[in-house]
Amino acid sequence: MHLTSAIGKFNSSVSPSDVVSVESFAQRPPIQKALSAKIDDFQFNQLFDSSSLADRARLLSISSPHASSWLSVVPSEGLGLHLNPDQFQVAIKWWLGLDTFGGSLCSLCPDTVLDPLGHHASTCKCGGDAVFRHNRLRDVVAESCRPADVLVQNWSRGRPAAFDICVTSPLNTLTLSEAGGCAGAAAQAGEVRNHSANDDKCGDLGWFCVPLVTETYGAWGAEAKACFSQLASRLSFRLQKPKSVILCELYGRLNTCLVCCVATAILTVDIPDPNWTQAQLSPSMGGFGLRSLSGHSPAAFISSLAASGFGNLDNVHLQQAVTRFNSQVSPQDAITIEAILASPPPQSSLSKKVDGLAFNLYCPPPLKLIRHVSFQFQPPLQVLGYLLFPPQV
Repeated sequence: MHLTSAIGKFNSSVSPSDVVSVESFAQRPPIQKALSAKIDDFQFNQLFDSSSLADRARLLSISSPHASSWLSVVPSEGLGLHLNPDQFQVAIKWWLGLDTFGGSLCSLCPDTVLDPLGHHASTCKCGGDAVFRHNRLRDVVAESCRPADVLVQNWSRGRPAAFDICVTSPLNTLTLSEAGGCAGAAAQAGEVRNHSANDDKCGDLGWFCVPLVTETYGAWGAEAKACFSQLASRLSFRLQKPKSVILCELYGRLNTCLVCCVATAILTVDIPDPNWTQAQLSPSMGGFGLRSLSGHSPAAFISSLAASGFGNLDNVHLQQAVTRFNSQVSPQDAITIEAILASPPPQSSLSKKVDGLAFNLYCPPPLKLIRHVSFQFQPPLQVLGYLLFPPQV
């Protein structure tokens, strides 16, 4: 009875072609992985059929092999496998197809309206983000070849290979119709364009042209996959590591780098401020040496911006920083732009308010008593560390 009920629920969750019967179970019991895959495929097809063309292109791209490898890597800033909180939040919204500040004007292209899926933000040629992303991906590939530089010089039949990194978007109007019906169509089109542009040049030099094309969502082209597979095979022999491990590490680094750059690009074009380029210049060049909000803690950003004299009531950078700061402190410690401009606060006082809320949230009541004695002299975490791990006398 229980098996019959379970089979009935399972059959209601899969396509008609995947239904099972009690008799088939008795003859050949299936494994759970195969049953779960049928449910996942049915749900994916339902979502795909009800989606717009742009969302179909996104779904096919993110479901391509290795595209989601950035979600499974172990976060490590030292290894380049790290997204800061702002980047991760934007990346998740963009990955799931949620609105990424659509409707506002691009701060780098004044006449361009940002689309909800982040297509323009991830492909905008202004501001240098596309070049920076290309160079980051190139460096990851170069570092992977570094233990055996001869791989590129003698790639095949004694001839060197020219690896050319290219990032394309499946939401591009030129390939959207194909990308919405076939996974990897945008990457394939990018490979064709790359060969058309570079085959003759590389042939004159005696090189192989190897386009390493990826879609913005991390779906790599067929030639890139073949190249990475060949590279992993050679590195496996040289480094005495399984090929699957090397491939996993390579795709993890590449796609983490890719998603991080896309998230940064979306954050960059989100704030329309024509004076911000000037403000980021060094003081010797007439600027204020300010970095983006994602490169500062809100406390440091607010104090730097206010002290520079660049802050004003209409500065959206300052407004965003104040909003983020107020979300990190208790209500009585909230600040306003007017108060900041009237009397720019030092970073230490702002940081102390942030630390105070964290101290009250994470410390049990007995430990809060020490705040009245030593909080003004020591950082809360240092005091807490002293109580939990007192020095041995």
